[in-house]
Amino acid sequence: MMYLCLPIATLGMMLVVFYSGVDFEDNVRQKVLMTFFLILMLVGNILIFYAFNKYSNQMQENADKKMIIVKQEAELIHLHEVIQKNEKQQEIFHDTVNYLKTIDKLAKAGQSDKITDILNELNTEIEKNLMTSYSSSVVLNALLSEKFIYAKNKNVVLDILVEPDICIDSLQEIDMISMLGNLLDNAIRAAEECVAEKNVKTRIFMQNNRNILVIKVVNNYCGEIQMKNGKILSTKKEKGMHGLGIKSVVHTAEKYDGYLDFFIENKKFISILILPI
Repeated sequence: MMYLCLPIATLGMMLVVFYSGVDFEDNVRQKVLMTFFLILMLVGNILIFYAFNKYSNQMQENADKKMIIVKQEAELIHLHEVIQKNEKQQEIFHDTVNYLKTIDKLAKAGQSDKITDILNELNTEIEKNLMTSYSSSVVLNALLSEKFIYAKNKNVVLDILVEPDICIDSLQEIDMISMLGNLLDNAIRAAEECVAEKNVKTRIFMQNNRNILVIKVVNNYCGEIQMKNGKILSTKKEKGMHGLGIKSVVHTAEKYDGYLDFFIENKKFISILILPI
């Protein structure tokens, strides 16, 4: 409403001038000047609205970029946590011999209570840092293990299959966490909303003589998925964050000359990430 004040004032001035009863027939110069300035006012209105629209779009784009940066910083922190978890797991395996020796001595001394305490402590540490081996990549294993536990807590069955000896050396670890993490988070959230089956399938494999890495995520969903201009309209409350998650995957894939595609088949939402290696 505030921005409408200018065009309304301009229109009002034009009408007042034209219907004010002023006779311009005898003064052609005034008539030309008045016409020129009125046209200039119209052009000025158009330019102001164009500039305002461009400014608004730029502000929105900057806000989106800031949110993506915040999300990437969070993913970087997550990467450090993954590395720490892997180091902690290696420490536990390294200390297993010492644990067994201590348990052996306690068993010979008949101190079963202390043995139970040690085993409970060891079991807690192992569960806390449990990591399934899906591939030769420690980061990928840690990420998939965490998402498996996350899905389990949401009562979602996450089926993971990674082709042996996949090649992801050319991908930065934080980019892998960003792309795969966002796809799995969206799939798990969508499957969680289903009443009956809550399934997510993840397949990671190579194609075209091992020159292309394919990440395929299939999930159940409930309700209708709205599309506009080839883009998904989120049904989440935090629509901006959901959109930024997909946008982040698209931008990161383009960094490697790849792309993200998605389609619906038999009431299942299928996301396919293609990355040339």
